[in-house]
Order: sequence, then C-alpha cells, then structure tokens
Amino acid sequence: MIRRPPRSTPLYSSAASDVYKRQASDLIPEHYCQITCNRCNCCLNLREIISSNGGQQFLTLVDQDSEVRNFLENPGSEATVLVPNDQAIQAAVQKYGNDISVSDVLKYHILPPNEYNALWTTPFMSAGPEMQTWNQNAGPLKSAKFDLPQNITWRGGLTGFDIIGANNKAKVVQSDIPACKGYVTIINTVLLP
Repeated sequence: MIRRPPRSTPLYSSAASDVYKRQASDLIPEHYCQITCNRCNCCLNLREIISSNGGQQFLTLVDQDSEVRNFLENPGSEATVLVPNDQAIQAAVQKYGNDISVSDVLKYHILPPNEYNALWTTPFMSAGPEMQTWNQNAGPLKSAKFDLPQNITWRGGLTGFDIIGANNKAKVVQSDIPACKGYVTIINTVLLP
C-alpha cells in the first residue's frame, strides 16, 4: 500500500486530538489547503482529477479493483498516476481483452514518491530515471533523458517525451496535473508490465 504514514504521532488521546484538529482548522484561512488533513474538500483527489481530464475509460478499469479505487479516492494518497487516454484503453482492450490482469496494469501506472519523497513530475523525469511502480512484480518504468526548457518550474507540464515500460512505451500527452498530494500525467498508450 502506498499511503504514507503520518509524519508524527500525536501525544494526545483521540478526544484531545479531535479538539486540537477542530481548533487548528478554525485558524486556517479560507481556501488554504493544508493538504494533509483529509477532512476537507479544498482540493480534488486523484480520481476527481482523472475524471475531469478525460480519463473515463481508465476509471472504468479502476472500478474493477477496489484497492486502486480506494487509493485514488483518498485525498491524502501520494503518487503520480500515468493515465492512458481513452483511445489507448480502447485499443488495449480490443487487442488483449481478458489476457492481461487489470490490477497489475493499473498498479503499473501508479508511481509512488521517489527516494527523496518527491512526486514524479516532468523535471524529475527529465533526468532519465528508473521509476518504481506500485506493481511490485514488474520492473521499473524509465523516461528518456531530455533537456528542460530554461524557464521551467518545479511543476513542469512538459509533453512529447517517452515513458518506457518493460514491454512497450508511451508518449506523454499532458503532464503534471495537480491533485491533492499527487499528480496525473496523461499518456497515449497502456503500459504493459
């Protein structure tokens, strides 16, 4: 499971902790997302971002795997999700049908934070790293090394580079779409573990 452990353990009882949370939330300015509270609707979770960016076919597959569905619906889930566009999903379903494990494929498209606890955005991908996936039985994904434009920010947003899997590769169509504690990147092919 990718969900991150709490950064610190409260020293208070759960009742005292609840009082503290209520008091702390009163001090937070309106529309400011603390992103760690998991109690508000101030930011969209990964599933909501995927849905609002044309990932309906991907979410149809997600609905077949409760573990992945619950992860994507949790606003505190930290990951970069590589989402094949609808045309890529339709092509893969036509070509492979039931010959591939939906769960294995879905988990191959979820990248937990790297060893520096950073999420995989295009600036990190530009160095050509190996990126571990949630699918522990598959090898890592890679990206082809490329130069960053001069005015690029930490968020990136670059397109046109390849994500290379064990059996095929995909081109990035849209990248670094922010979600609550995560990012979504749209690709043009279903990566096969």
